[in-house]
Amino acid sequence: MVAISLESCRLCSRILTRGRLFLIEGLITLSVGVSAIFLMPSSAVATKTWFRPKGWFNDREVGIVVNRVLRDDPTKGDMHNREGITPKALFRSLCDYDMWPVSCGTSNRLAQ
Repeated sequence: MVAISLESCRLCSRILTRGRLFLIEGLITLSVGVSAIFLMPSSAVATKTWFRPKGWFNDREVGIVVNRVLRDDPTKGDMHNREGITPKALFRSLCDYDMWPVSCGTSNRLAQ
C-alpha cells in the first residue's frame, strides 16, 4: 500500500515537473514572438523607429536591398502585396478543396 502511493507520488511529481517546463518554455516562446511583432521592421526600407533612430541601413544600402529584392522577384514591385484580405477572399480560400491536402500536410509537419 505504501509502495503504491510512493510510486504514484513520484509519477505525479514527474508530470508536474514536465508541465512546469512546458509552461516555462511556452512563456519564453510567447514573449519572443510578441516582442518580434513589435521590434521587427515591416520592410527593409522602414527600419528607422523611435527606439532605433539610425535604422539598419544607410540610403545606399537601402537602394541595394530594394534592387536585389526586385531583381529576385519583379512582382514585388507592384503594391498588390499590401492589400488586406477580405472576408470573401478568406471564405474562397477555405472552400478551395484542392488545397486541403497541402494544408493538412503542413499542419501535420508543424505538429511533429
